[in-house]
Amino acid sequence: MTETELLEHADYLLRLALSKNPNMDDAEDLVSETIISALKSIRSGKKIENPKAFLSGILFHKFTDGLRKKYSKPVLYEGFSSDFFMDNEPSVLDKMIMREDAENIRKSIASQTRNYREVLVRYYIHGQSVGKISDELGIPVNTVKSRLNTARQNVKQEFNRNMEKFEKESYEPQWLTVGVSGEVDNPDFSPFSMVNDDRIAQNLLILAYENPVTIPELAGAIGISVAYIEPVIDRLLEYDFMKKVGDKVATNFAIYKDEDYIESAKYDKALAEKLYRPLWEDLQPVLENLRNQDFFKRQNSEAKTILEVYTMLMILQYITLKMTLERRGLKFGLNMDESDDFFISHKGWHGYALGNLYTTDFRYDWDYFTGYLCTQLNGCHTVEIPDYKGLKSIATHAYDVSFGWTFTKWYSLPAALSGTSVAKALYALYSGEEEDLCVINSRFFEDVEELKRLRILKSEEASENEDKICVNIPVLSKTEHEWLKSEIIHKTINHLYEKYKDDFQDFFQHPVKIPEHLGKMKDFYEYLIRGNCFPVAVIYQIVWNGLYLAGRDFQKDPVPVMVMTLGDKN
Repeated sequence: MTETELLEHADYLLRLALSKNPNMDDAEDLVSETIISALKSIRSGKKIENPKAFLSGILFHKFTDGLRKKYSKPVLYEGFSSDFFMDNEPSVLDKMIMREDAENIRKSIASQTRNYREVLVRYYIHGQSVGKISDELGIPVNTVKSRLNTARQNVKQEFNRNMEKFEKESYEPQWLTVGVSGEVDNPDFSPFSMVNDDRIAQNLLILAYENPVTIPELAGAIGISVAYIEPVIDRLLEYDFMKKVGDKVATNFAIYKDEDYIESAKYDKALAEKLYRPLWEDLQPVLENLRNQDFFKRQNSEAKTILEVYTMLMILQYITLKMTLERRGLKFGLNMDESDDFFISHKGWHGYALGNLYTTDFRYDWDYFTGYLCTQLNGCHTVEIPDYKGLKSIATHAYDVSFGWTFTKWYSLPAALSGTSVAKALYALYSGEEEDLCVINSRFFEDVEELKRLRILKSEEASENEDKICVNIPVLSKTEHEWLKSEIIHKTINHLYEKYKDDFQDFFQHPVKIPEHLGKMKDFYEYLIRGNCFPVAVIYQIVWNGLYLAGRDFQKDPVPVMVMTLGDKN
């Protein structure tokens, strides 16, 4: 990659930066730091095979470095000379001290006996010379030097003992995102934002995951006073993200690491390579039925492709969910509330929470063969607005996939549209009520070119000198959308489940390690992410092998797996 080619990725980096921090100024600073760092690497002769992965990795590191600085406790060195702990050369402990709270040093000094404490305070805090201390205390100079040396070693040992109670999260916070397999009550504000926007809450959940711990133990491990973390823990308990275990608390859901997903993807992809051809043949009847529907026939060619991919992904995902549920002896239904014991109610949400733990050296990897992000399927994200513009409802239904539109990508756009804003903006364009766009989000039009690239929108000639921006995804009535829960869909899912049941047992040969305190949910979480990569991997194999959309490059020519539905008029 040359310096010129590097700058061609600036827009991509800005979208990625805005997905991390919606503040435009902060995002631009993050991009600038990333480009400068990348330029240094290029000029040093580094060979870069995958520019996007390389740049994403740098940006992510810069972002996490910024978070560490933001969430680190302030370092207070008032009254301490800079060489307090310095020997001839800085030690590892010296470097740790430079980024730890000076209050720990004061506590260590306070634990020393008077003879040692008074020479420490006089020399390091008040800046007195050895000679002056000797004169005022009436002791020989060599005695002062000896006491200083012994006292300094004592303080180091005491400080080290204090630091042993601190876990890594106290000085290098990790990044945990939390989602739900189910539904949230409010698409614009969910209780998960309490965790995803709070680094302290994230690291408390990480610390309480492997084993139940007391609140004082959590405070000691994270290096924050009990009084400050108690309100955070109370909120986590209130929304069932934590639970009481005797006098201790524990994280009440599974936390999956990057290696868990990588391992799972490996088996999912192998099974997809084995089954994609017979599955493609078995999907033909339902696709033919879809193509015969009136709502399908009225769509443009791109919207027809979206409906086909949407239907295939839905069927393949529901097969994996059916396996996971029925393995626990639970009934599966196309609606979540039809599935026994799945729609567990909590405050503000329904279903099961799940966490994703990313380490500080996490790298985005969009390669099909080496990573899992290229094939990971997060399920269909539905946002519904009741009683809108004279309709009983409007809604968007979108699969989060790497080869097309993803719900996450809305947050990488400058407008940073929220869930309901997406639906409102698309409806304004579809209905021709474009004046509503400025009310919905005044910066919407900054995103038009990117939305056209993602094929969510398209341009149509409206007059000789003007193009009209149109919605490019399928728009169905709510009744038409019910075809996706029709008898033929049920039969297809059940048929494929029974036909490939033995093959699908591969999903259950390699469980994820889950803590015992999760009780009856342990076996569910052991296999919850198994099969996540299977549906998208099947689609990739079908396309790569020329059975469907032959030769289409999903990264350059994406398929936005998204449908909009409109309810009847009020």
